[in-house]
Amino acid sequence: MNITEAEKLINELKKQINYHNKKYYEEDAPEIDDYEYDMLLRRLESLESQFPQLLTEDSPTQKVGGSAAAKFKPVEHSVKMESLHDSFSHDELRDFDKRVRNQVSDVKYVVEPKVDGLSVSAEYINSVFVRGSTRGDGVVGEDITENLRTIKSLPLHLNEEIPFIEVRGEVYMSNENFLKLVKNQELNDEKPFKNPRNAAAGSLRQKDAKITEKRNLDIVVFNIQQIKGKTLTEHKESLEYLKKFNLIDSEHVINGFLKEGKSVLAEGAQGTLLDVDFGSYPFVTSSNTICAGACTGLGIAPNKIGNVYGIFKAYCTRVGSGPFPTELFDETGEKMCSIGHEFGAVTGRKRRCGWIDLVALKYAIMIDGVTHLIMMKSDVLDTFETIKACVAYKIDGKETEEFPFEINDSIEPVYVELPGWKCDMTKMQSEDEFPEEFNAYISFLEEELQVPIKIVSVGPDREQTIVRYTEE
Repeated sequence: MNITEAEKLINELKKQINYHNKKYYEEDAPEIDDYEYDMLLRRLESLESQFPQLLTEDSPTQKVGGSAAAKFKPVEHSVKMESLHDSFSHDELRDFDKRVRNQVSDVKYVVEPKVDGLSVSAEYINSVFVRGSTRGDGVVGEDITENLRTIKSLPLHLNEEIPFIEVRGEVYMSNENFLKLVKNQELNDEKPFKNPRNAAAGSLRQKDAKITEKRNLDIVVFNIQQIKGKTLTEHKESLEYLKKFNLIDSEHVINGFLKEGKSVLAEGAQGTLLDVDFGSYPFVTSSNTICAGACTGLGIAPNKIGNVYGIFKAYCTRVGSGPFPTELFDETGEKMCSIGHEFGAVTGRKRRCGWIDLVALKYAIMIDGVTHLIMMKSDVLDTFETIKACVAYKIDGKETEEFPFEINDSIEPVYVELPGWKCDMTKMQSEDEFPEEFNAYISFLEEELQVPIKIVSVGPDREQTIVRYTEE
């Protein structure tokens, strides 16, 4: 075979493999079995090895799997999630062993069963699950945190204190659950999944986490990607360490704490208006972010909820698209953004800024049953001559103080103006030091919202968080 023939065949193989990658990794609808796919990839690898000048960076042989889908936020893996390499003969296995022994002395193998599902990463900070992602192409995956939370065999809190750990696992669907799912799909005249692997992948990559939860997925964790606070030198040692993280029935544990009179703090990860049922649809997340979501998420009864702390900024911000009646497009908005360092921590994307919206805030207080408020980033407004607060919306010429079912660009905010305090509050350590104008701003907000502002932040540090003298 000459180089021209090889190039033609390589391009055809690339086209076929990319097509099947898309069907397998992104659409969860494979058209060929694993062996047929592997043979295509092997043929391409062989030709690229024979004609190295034809090897390109975009070749399927240089990628792990599929690319991240646009419907999920991308996650860049700090440790690349590699793919397994298949061996189809004893000779290939011996060649693998030879390559290993050329690089490593005193070789010991750990043999484990291969679970066929979707490879994922799970990250924990201070033993609490904070983020989950798919493998994607090994470098960039998809953020599926909310979906992973629904898998009962994945602990949301580890029973051993560890500053940071990232583990890798395989999400799968049991044969029993797969057969039940296919039966239901056929009864509903839906196209059934072809196999448990694709059923697991398709279920985990749903935009609605409630659908994922109904699919009864499971996970097996088989590797530590990275860890802080502990030194592990062997894979076997890592596996033994992972076994320490026993699964618990969290609903029983938490309710046990409450029965003992202990306090349980549940922290919301998203704002109220991102709630899938009560938020500004369709600009919402896939789960319930309101206070009631803690009941279904933790398995506690509504009457067990005590105090509800609503956290808000002294002004408004929003990330990404969606309605924002008080958004400022002028110098004032730019100033808020600059002083408040309103840029995404990961993406660096600029946040949208505007005056405080009391219509939306009252709505959040009502939906969540807020008993105390915490006002953050008050210092961002330190230099403003006048402070504005939106107290109503004007819709089609009529004013309303109720948050509407549908909000769009036609809404006109109705503002009340208050004098700014024009002084640096960042060094203040008690409520006694607050300027008169700032106290007036707080009093105005409390009167409008009918909820006490218990804590005020005048800067990012712990000592800049001031607890006020409010009556209980």
